[in-house]
Amino acid sequence: MDKFNIYGLDKKLISKLIVDEKNEFLLNGPNTIEWYLTILSCHNFIKLPILKVWNRDTRKCDLIEPDESRKTNFEQAKKLLKEKKKNSK
Repeated sequence: MDKFNIYGLDKKLISKLIVDEKNEFLLNGPNTIEWYLTILSCHNFIKLPILKVWNRDTRKCDLIEPDESRKTNFEQAKKLLKEKKKNSK
């Protein structure tokens, strides 16, 4: 959060930005536990989103799931954040 304060944004604005652009932040951003810890400290996402991509040939939406390493890092970050909150109480 301290890094975002450089730009003069408060937590509410950053959270809104992250929610509005969740696919970009969660699926196209870095695939590190630290990145997910930063994102999850702004907004508590339950799981990674599944992308819906329109397929012109079949005239249907294809669902694209995040890769396993991304899912694993996201879950580890959620677990670390939960433990951090539990220990701070």
